[in-house]
Amino acid sequence: MMHNTNAGKKMLRGEIEAAYTDKRELYGRAIRQVEQALGDIVKDFTAERLFRATKPQSRLKDLDSIKRKAYEDSLPIDKIFDLMKDIVGVRIVVNNLSDAYKVVEKIKDSSALQYEKDSIDDKIAKPDGSGYRAIHLIVYVDVEYKGCQFKVPCEVQVRTLIQDSWAVLAHDDIYKGADDIPPIIRKLSLRLADQLAVLDQMAQDIRDELAKEADFVQTSVFHYFRAQDIPDELLKRYQQKNTNEGGEPLTKRAIGIVYYEFFGEKPQEYELQIAVNQFTDMGLTTVDDLKNNLPSEEVKRRLHEIHQEFFKNIDIGKMDTLIWGTKAMLIGDRAYSEFKRILKKEWKEIESFARREAISALPASINELIEELEDANASSLHDGEFPAGIWDALDELGALDECHLCGKDILEPYQAYEVLLGYYKIKEKEELLEALNNVCYSGIAECGDADHSDYCPHCAHLLYDDNT
Repeated sequence: MMHNTNAGKKMLRGEIEAAYTDKRELYGRAIRQVEQALGDIVKDFTAERLFRATKPQSRLKDLDSIKRKAYEDSLPIDKIFDLMKDIVGVRIVVNNLSDAYKVVEKIKDSSALQYEKDSIDDKIAKPDGSGYRAIHLIVYVDVEYKGCQFKVPCEVQVRTLIQDSWAVLAHDDIYKGADDIPPIIRKLSLRLADQLAVLDQMAQDIRDELAKEADFVQTSVFHYFRAQDIPDELLKRYQQKNTNEGGEPLTKRAIGIVYYEFFGEKPQEYELQIAVNQFTDMGLTTVDDLKNNLPSEEVKRRLHEIHQEFFKNIDIGKMDTLIWGTKAMLIGDRAYSEFKRILKKEWKEIESFARREAISALPASINELIEELEDANASSLHDGEFPAGIWDALDELGALDECHLCGKDILEPYQAYEVLLGYYKIKEKEELLEALNNVCYSGIAECGDADHSDYCPHCAHLLYDDNT
């Protein structure tokens, strides 16, 4: 059941459209999280050849479908979004029947997803009346939205290639939009599903026989070599080469070892997952692929220089060096341009966040701001200071000026007054201007010189005092 930590308003009849619109972003976030978690499972275990599967495909149930299902299931209208667990759906298509069950087991073991026990609906073992075959299960993801935590359910469908072909055909050509399917069509559809199920089993039998054949060949060659008294080390090397089928798969563990050899330390687990995804996207599938494209010293130097353009005095991360350095070895200058573009975006996000944080220090109302300034001014007799948070907020808003000589930030009361009126969206507030002037007169704020407002008092003294 989807819920948050705050009780929501009871949805009245007729408000379902508004509720659906309001929750679309929440469901969108849930889809991204589920896709990421399932995508990681598919990439990781496909690389290790534990099963073969496609990239997860997601969908958000449209409002008409939600209404139909709610009607069919007799759900209370104000409980639709709490009780319906398949509004978010993700499909994974695998090659063979055995792959489907392996995927399900990995999903159940995933730390990124919360599997609902007893939610598995094995329609492969027990097809429904139309002949539809797949495995369905429910998982949950925790999503933060509008200051609340939601536990959002998602239906995961796992099908074979053949089952998916039938489902697409039946949905588009037979059942979509049809309220009354003629009995002959239902019968033919079921027959088609049964025929394809036979093909699915044949494909699985082929997979099983190929696996037996591979085991037999390897075992036979092994015993032949043993009969010839071949050293154990050579036998191990043969077995490893035969098992790897062209090279050791580029798994998280394998990347971790290469990283350790390259940098002399172990990476973080989250870095390894990022690396698996990035190297897969680059087309690297084996350890040899990675080792043959490790970044040179020149590549590392260029990446460091690009990083310094945005993050001065902060070294580029080692995993970034490995990932982007490898990419640069593969595609050249395009990798540097892409790296620079991503860093620029990250820096803008950091600046934007810092700006929001600084401005958030301003009081909620202009009257509260005036009160804080007056309190600071009143404390000036006891070594009071201008509130640091408000000073930083004024700086972010462009309410401060600069000394034309030394560049120090200085408060020009009327400039700050105009900016703050715009921020609080009011036309005038004489008390605010008076408070800003007072903090300058009392000396708790660095302001422009009384006679030369473009300079701080210290620089004005140096420039215009006859004795200096």
